[in-house]
Amino acid sequence: MPAVLDDPHTPTVYRTSGEAPYPTPYAPPPADVVPRVVTLRDRLTNTTLIPFTSPESVPKKLTAYLCALMNREIEQGDTYPMIEEFSVDRFAPYWFGNFGVVMFLGEIEDGQQIWRMEQEGADWSKLCLGSFYIKPNYPGRSSHVCNGGFLVSDKARGRGVGRLMGECYLEYAPRLVRPPYFMSASNTDSSRAIHTRYSILSTKPTLLPYGYGMLWVSRELARSKVAVTSSHFPID
Repeated sequence: MPAVLDDPHTPTVYRTSGEAPYPTPYAPPPADVVPRVVTLRDRLTNTTLIPFTSPESVPKKLTAYLCALMNREIEQGDTYPMIEEFSVDRFAPYWFGNFGVVMFLGEIEDGQQIWRMEQEGADWSKLCLGSFYIKPNYPGRSSHVCNGGFLVSDKARGRGVGRLMGECYLEYAPRLVRPPYFMSASNTDSSRAIHTRYSILSTKPTLLPYGYGMLWVSRELARSKVAVTSSHFPID
């Protein structure tokens, strides 16, 4: 059975295994899942992680910006396994159909403030640092096993954004998934993902000498670079 995240054309899958109650599509997040203010590596710059639980809860221009980031990853062929680029209409339910988080520069109160910022002409290429989702990795009896996909904007690289989003992922996931268990996969030929995995989880990932991206395989397979890291473990 293929992993859900491998096929963006499949309908959104929701958790139906593990402990009840099961999530209601597009419902507000649990009461203990709230915006999280964190400080970047420079120890000066504050940022805010805002959770979203439906495509409609995310402003359209922000969704379009994140879609463009995703399509650039697909075009490069190093990370995500898709071949076709996303339209905005297809990207929105893929990324935010279950639970998505967006990281913004500055201290932000909630999602409503994001809508006001968009109405005021916010430049998301300057204010949006990255995003991640949490969703079931498989349907049915394994739907309590969740997975995360991550995007970091070019301007935000090297500032600790990936690590902070990973820490937030580990904070939110146990509140969304019961029993809390996840599979984490980082698809990249960069050592950044491996370094982030070590620093957040303090656990050694499984290293496979190939990549998910077909273009990466065609270019780099002969070099035997490490491209995929995968871990399965419970979140305590």
